[in-house]
Parts: sequence; structure tokens; C-alpha cells
Amino acid sequence: MSTMSDIASYCPEWTDNERMSVMFAPMRHKELNPESWNSKILFWGSLISKWVLHNKKSCLTLEVLEKAFLRDGKSPHCLQEVVSECVKTGLVVDQARFVASIAHKGTWGGWV
Repeated sequence: MSTMSDIASYCPEWTDNERMSVMFAPMRHKELNPESWNSKILFWGSLISKWVLHNKKSCLTLEVLEKAFLRDGKSPHCLQEVVSECVKTGLVVDQARFVASIAHKGTWGGWV
């Protein structure tokens, strides 16, 4: 599990209580404020990427992320939507799709 200071080392905003209060809040409908919605998706997508690299993780679950981003006893309310959007955009790939992408293709060229 990451500590607050670990995450703050690659996300300076992590120590800003006001900013993080907004980022931990549930997602509003994209139609209400597309700019805010995109900002939140980009923030969490980027932080997940940094966390994965920092912690040398190649596989994660929503529960793992909720524990990793625990702050003052609270986990972000928006992680499920963020992860779903990351899957849609290809930032995150589910295990079955990843395994299929590296599976033997039946020819020598498939190994390359």
C-alpha cells in the first residue's frame, strides 16, 4: 500500500486538501460540465499510470486502487468510472485482452 508521502512524491497535488476533496468526490454527469469531467478523468488516469510505474505493478483491481489511493481514511468515489474510461481509451487493458494479444498466433511470424 502506498503512503501519502509516497504518492505526494509524484503527485504534488496530493497534499492539497481542497484540490483532493474535489478529486475524491463522485463524478458528475459529463454533460453538466465536460471540462471538469475530462479534467478528473485525466488526473486519475495519469495518477494510476504513475502509481503503477512507481510500484512496479502490471496487474491491478479496483479494490487495489481504492486501497492505494486511501487518503484520510477515504478512497476516491470516482475510481470505477475512471477505470471504465481508461479501459475504453486503452490506457488500461483487461487481463483476457492482454493474454489474447500475446498468445501464440500459430505461425513463426506470430511470435515476432
